Amino acid sequence: MKKILFSAILSVLGYAAMAQAGTNQPLKKSAVPEPVIKSYLSQNSGGATDTIWEKETITIYKVKYIDNNRTYESQFSADGKWIKTFTIIDANELPVLVVNQLKTTYPEYGISKAMIELSSNGKLYAVEITKGKNTLIEYFLMNGRSFSH
Repeated sequence: MKKILFSAILSVLGYAAMAQAGTNQPLKKSAVPEPVIKSYLSQNSGGATDTIWEKETITIYKVKYIDNNRTYESQFSADGKWIKTFTIIDANELPVLVVNQLKTTYPEYGISKAMIELSSNGKLYAVEITKGKNTLIEYFLMNGRSFSH
């Protein structure tokens, strides 16, 4: 009896720990709440069918997809409310003003990832820069000016 109770407690604790941690492991589309799927489809009338769904936290779902040879990642709350969408771009697509500001402010850092972020803040460039093990993300307005996110 004690073994059964102990096993049950360990199972519950393990499940709770996994639920609390953002696992970011792929989900089957059938495990994604219907409002999230509907919201995604309403925004993506092209309906990219090759999608990867993940659960970032208990209440945030992510979908990664490719459309017109661009990689996108959209985030939605569990009730289907859109949060933001990232579009991965090539670093050479960044405006010269953004690149120059990064070189001036962070001369020892290199650009490791460039994205366009669309959210309630508007449309921004999000640039991941790295120096060794240090990684930062800097945000810029579409005109190239720095933005505090």
